Amino acid sequence: MCGIAGIYQFNNNLVSAHVLEQMTTRLAHRGPDDFGYVLFDQQRQAHPWKLETAPNVSATVGLGNRRLKIIDLSPAGHQPMANLDQSVWITFNGEIYNYRELRAELISKGYAFNSHSDTEVILNAYREWGTQCFNRLNGMWALAIYDARDGTLVLARDRWGVKPLFVHRTPDLLIFGSEIKTLLDHLDVPRQPNYRTIYNYVARHYRLVDGGRNTFFDGIENLLPAHYWKITPDGRINDDCYWSLDPNRQDSYASDEQVLENFRSLFEDAVRLRLRSDVPVACMLSGGLDSSSVTCVAAKIAGVPVTTFTARYAEREFDEGEYVQATVKHIGADGRFIYPQAGNLLDTLETMLSFHDEPVCTVTWFAHWMVMREVAGQGFPVLLNGHAGDELFAGYWDHYWYNFADLEQSDPTRFRYEYARWLANHERNPEEYSRLKTRLAALERGEVIEANQFSYYPDIVTADFGAQYQSEPSRVDLFGNRGHLSSRLYKEIAYETVPATLRPEDRNSMAFSIETRSPFLDYRLAEFAFALPNHFKIRNGLGKWIIRESMKGVLPETVRTRMDKQGFNAPTVHWFRAASGTAVREILASQTLAQRGILDQAQVLRCFDEHVAGQANHYMGIWQWVNLELWMRMMFDSKPATF
Repeated sequence: MCGIAGIYQFNNNLVSAHVLEQMTTRLAHRGPDDFGYVLFDQQRQAHPWKLETAPNVSATVGLGNRRLKIIDLSPAGHQPMANLDQSVWITFNGEIYNYRELRAELISKGYAFNSHSDTEVILNAYREWGTQCFNRLNGMWALAIYDARDGTLVLARDRWGVKPLFVHRTPDLLIFGSEIKTLLDHLDVPRQPNYRTIYNYVARHYRLVDGGRNTFFDGIENLLPAHYWKITPDGRINDDCYWSLDPNRQDSYASDEQVLENFRSLFEDAVRLRLRSDVPVACMLSGGLDSSSVTCVAAKIAGVPVTTFTARYAEREFDEGEYVQATVKHIGADGRFIYPQAGNLLDTLETMLSFHDEPVCTVTWFAHWMVMREVAGQGFPVLLNGHAGDELFAGYWDHYWYNFADLEQSDPTRFRYEYARWLANHERNPEEYSRLKTRLAALERGEVIEANQFSYYPDIVTADFGAQYQSEPSRVDLFGNRGHLSSRLYKEIAYETVPATLRPEDRNSMAFSIETRSPFLDYRLAEFAFALPNHFKIRNGLGKWIIRESMKGVLPETVRTRMDKQGFNAPTVHWFRAASGTAVREILASQTLAQRGILDQAQVLRCFDEHVAGQANHYMGIWQWVNLELWMRMMFDSKPATF
């Protein structure tokens, strides 16, 4: 795991070694263990350096790296790294979990290795298969490969965009880095807000912010997940997608046991690969089905007690200690507990923003930050988590409604059965059927159903701002013809909840030099999940049926059969009513917020006062409005930005 940075100059312009050093140094928290740089002159000769003075060369390409040592802790893993004949160079952030298998295959083809790192495996894989090598990688990555044979630069990102890669491009240069702050260190990168992204964040919902090219900065874009760019010396860019889920793949199974065995095999292998590390690995454990499954399978594979980290709260409605303790006892884990408090929320938020570079999507990530801060000093640079189980196997509340919509059309008898079981399992009122019918009719008209409307605040922005910047994100629904549930799950994993989780997960963990890994995001497991019929996901009125059935004997029964859902949550609804409320109101009532012309301050203060009085629950909106104002102050107030 590392931080990467680089510059590619066109039209005979030259790279500043000092700027490259400065950009890379800004990523020291992502890679505290090692660092290095390389420049390429106009004849494409490499000039690497580390501690010595930067070489005085006329360079058109520069690569930088900050390294967090996870695989091969020796100096042989130093980056930027070249292959043995120094024709291809790489700066790489991430982990390739199947590197051992790929290494063996490449050795059989005659390749030699100087290290035991996954980085060198990518280099030789690129030599053997070119850009087709990305299809063979199982992992998370953002990387740059410079091919000195023809002067091309390849930028690539993993299938889900777990690892970030930001780019600024003009006709004269291309600049990239793991974090936005690295790009802003370059004088040619403008510091200007992206007001369309800001509109979606404050007026609509954080789910509509991530998953695309846009960032909160105009002129700085994300390299899309599962894409690579091939840049030629004259500045031409070829943008290709190397992987996507296949909506035409629909698997059938002769029996439940067959599909359960397939899931168990894939899931256990996904966990096994993500346990590969030359440093200690622990697990993030909530009381839910997904993280508990990852933790229990990891313990089974490791054959020794695992260490777990859990956020606990005094407020019983947010605390999952009962279920966590059951799992810890079941596998004999070393369970460690962290108790996030809201006392210094605003000071912590300002620190978070300095690492995130963009507004933080939800206040839940404040609690997550506090957990990462505590984990950092306990000797576990790698953590496994349970992200994406809900999006793959239908674990959210509104997934039931989409499944009902599919069943009512395709199998009315099954629909009535599932609806009755859902009512019984969740102690719902049978009179909700009329409400259900209204929702299903809305779905058929292509409308957004109530359970999925989130917390929209279209009136929170000024009329002028809304008129100028309201827009719909551009999104392609590959599963639009596969039914309501498959379409919803695809949107969540491609554009909504998963991207909105991966961005803050990366910034929070890497702020403390911690690598997090998500077994459910193994692409093989995702391909399997999206080819499954719905009844393997929701059955007998319960979501994630396939996980529940597969984990019999692996999980404690109280966790496996649990029907409510908590997720990684925090008592955020109370925090803005506590001692921090006065300071929060001062920010929302500030003159700077009013002068920006983005938020309607009267509406903002009305919502805040309603929340504090307990008349309404606006914690999500309050968090986003405070985030926006503090971020604008931090990033632009030395050079005021108004739309």
